[in-house]
Amino acid sequence: MPREIMMLKQITMRLRNVFKSFSLVLTMFLLLAMVACDDEEESPPVLITKQAEEITSSSVVTGGTIIEEGSYPITGRGVAYSRSERYPVLEDNYVAYDGDEHDFEVLLEDLNSNTVYFIRAYAENEAGVISFGASLSFTTN
Repeated sequence: MPREIMMLKQITMRLRNVFKSFSLVLTMFLLLAMVACDDEEESPPVLITKQAEEITSSSVVTGGTIIEEGSYPITGRGVAYSRSERYPVLEDNYVAYDGDEHDFEVLLEDLNSNTVYFIRAYAENEAGVISFGASLSFTTN
């Protein structure tokens, strides 16, 4: 019997240590979550990229849809595109949309024929934050 009691005490001690560790980790996680969920946190624009349509050998129609404006008003929108970058950014190439609609289309022109292009819709807000939609691809005729 004493051996069984000794084993039970060891198991009890180990379980207490596990629960203490778990409590500490849980407390840290909750504190970090509370800090990360600050009400003042800014949210970026959220948008989707439209599939390429009306594809020719030198042009295509595409665009985007802003589904969430975020913390600040949208000040610019359009489509970034590239022949070589899977996730194009404005520094590659872009066509801005001249309007303020959340659902927009642009015409990409002067493209090379029989070439794969990558496109991503973008939106920029008043704070200067630029968000991108998913990267899509198409091939010109």
